[in-house]
Amino acid sequence: MATLRREAEAVLLSAAAVRRPALRRALPPEWLLATDLPQLAEEGTVAAVRSALEQRGWSTHLSGGWLLLDCLPPLPRGAQPQLTGEAACVAELLRRHPSDLQDRAALRQLLKASEQGLSALEKVCAALHRQYAQALRQHQPLPGELLPWLLEILWEVSE
Repeated sequence: MATLRREAEAVLLSAAAVRRPALRRALPPEWLLATDLPQLAEEGTVAAVRSALEQRGWSTHLSGGWLLLDCLPPLPRGAQPQLTGEAACVAELLRRHPSDLQDRAALRQLLKASEQGLSALEKVCAALHRQYAQALRQHQPLPGELLPWLLEILWEVSE
């Protein structure tokens, strides 16, 4: 999340605004970040920022004076962090039941929780653990594509 936040901040700071635009976790679950840039800058500047972000792989949406942002983080480093608790359970479920399914909603939840610390991340992992256990009982595949990002998020939180 820190890498994504730095990238978004760099683009936002390039816009001429009255003050530095706020950048925070988005409240809607389908978006990762939100900025108040539309309240500070002219329409043309906001359009230029949106274009710059979209060229870098971000999705953008204007809503109620806020610019909502979403993007997949860069691919993880591959090494495994120290796993404990619910995060370890989720990682093990994803490892034992691989698939090519993605779950961007779960990824957003994990990224947002990682900013609040390990306890918030554990709460999200506990909910995912219950959800994935239920899916396995119903013979449904798990979002195996989530595993590398979960490991990367755990690296970030543990550093």
